[in-house]
Amino acid sequence: MESMAARQGRQTSCSTWNSPPEAETFLAALASAFGAAGQSLPPGDGEAMGRAYAELCRWNRRLNLTRLIAPEEAAVGHFLDSAMAAPDLPPAAAVLDVGSGAGFPGVVLAIRRPDARVTLLEKTAKKVEFLRQLIRGVPLINAEAVAGSWPAWPADDAYDVIVSRATFADGAAWRDVGRALKADGTLWLWRGEDGALDIPGFVATSRPYRLPGRRRERRLVVYRRT
Repeated sequence: MESMAARQGRQTSCSTWNSPPEAETFLAALASAFGAAGQSLPPGDGEAMGRAYAELCRWNRRLNLTRLIAPEEAAVGHFLDSAMAAPDLPPAAAVLDVGSGAGFPGVVLAIRRPDARVTLLEKTAKKVEFLRQLIRGVPLINAEAVAGSWPAWPADDAYDVIVSRATFADGAAWRDVGRALKADGTLWLWRGEDGALDIPGFVATSRPYRLPGRRRERRLVVYRRT
């Protein structure tokens, strides 16, 4: 079990965000991570991610949103990992991020793809409050945070893409995902080395990748109707 000292060390690792050295540490880590992965990082995207990280730091001390809070860890494990899907989103896609939590991957996708419309679905009221503040702080005009849980979310709107980095034990949680997707819509899940889930009525295509400095392989799994 992690010691209290280690936990406090992580929480204070971004507590001085407003000082130039701390901001520069995150932005340098971000540029290094994206460069190592062969991903472009326009200045506007980096600045927006910096503001998102600053909000994450401020709120993490209250809500314990994530363990990956040190600048280098967050740059690779959250921001770059989320961004891996951005180039493949359909044009002007309506995107639903299920179990958004700390804002990943939805916030990063909204930054990388301003043509997309991203809905962040989160069941915990305090986290919804955080996400709404983050959206205002970046700011993101193409994102909104809504309170709700999956699979109970009524999904009055049909989405082009549903994304999630949230962990579900099996494919049962996605059994009725088709009701929230357009006819040609897809479900995108971030998975580890365990690979794709079995979801009835859907066929999976897996794209493996490895994050800089990480030994374990990651997979972006895209599910399409059979």
